Amino acid sequence: MRTPIKVCVVAFLVGCWLSSAAMASNHKHHGEKAKLGYNLRTNLTAHKSHDDEDEARVGMNMSKNVYSDGEFYEIDFDIEGSALINVKKIRIKTPAKTAELKKANIFGFTDIAFEAGNMSFEDFQDNFPEGEYSIILFFQNKIGRKTFDVTHDFPSTPVITSPEEGATDVPLTFTIEWEPLTDDDIDGLFLDIEGDDGAEIERFFTVSETSFTVPDGLLQPNTQYEIGLATYKNLGEDIYIASFQVVNITTGSEELLQ
Repeated sequence: MRTPIKVCVVAFLVGCWLSSAAMASNHKHHGEKAKLGYNLRTNLTAHKSHDDEDEARVGMNMSKNVYSDGEFYEIDFDIEGSALINVKKIRIKTPAKTAELKKANIFGFTDIAFEAGNMSFEDFQDNFPEGEYSIILFFQNKIGRKTFDVTHDFPSTPVITSPEEGATDVPLTFTIEWEPLTDDDIDGLFLDIEGDDGAEIERFFTVSETSFTVPDGLLQPNTQYEIGLATYKNLGEDIYIASFQVVNITTGSEELLQ
């Protein structure tokens, strides 16, 4: 649940502009996992009014994404609310760097997201170390601030037992199964299925659940789908950390499935 930041007049230090770019990757799906984390956080957000011009809601999400060819890490900051229309500058402070975006919203956006992904754990630790993070919004004679206490305490990654990575000729309705979880500090499971056809399926599960049957009519034949299953937990107000296992499958042709 995101908490509104009430903007108020306070003194501040002028920061410097430092940026950290996402690591490049040759895996065609690695760059898409940030969206899983974003969707996870959005679905967990309490519905609040967007009519208060003095409010902006801030969320933060970190994810470990485990593919067949390695692990990659991502971090997302999302700021939303009608107050963003009047923001002049955005500053993100981490224990390692300070990034400052001037003329942050000349277009009048009401939702701004910052994402960095495809990082090894070493690069993730270097660029986004544990400690206190701050997101500061500068308005005319006012600022709003949100702080997060960040740790790298990722939950155990779920293990999908069926279907297997690279499975082909998969029927349009099938059951996704995963190993039972034994961790007692996980808040739940999140499943995201994304297709080359643009389709997306999202579901939340309790820790005790171990399977999900894809309903008929949601998938298309002869299409590649990416299945991301995550364990997640809340590190504090408005900050979530998740571990995804990702497998790719391809459904069968219409002739085969008939």
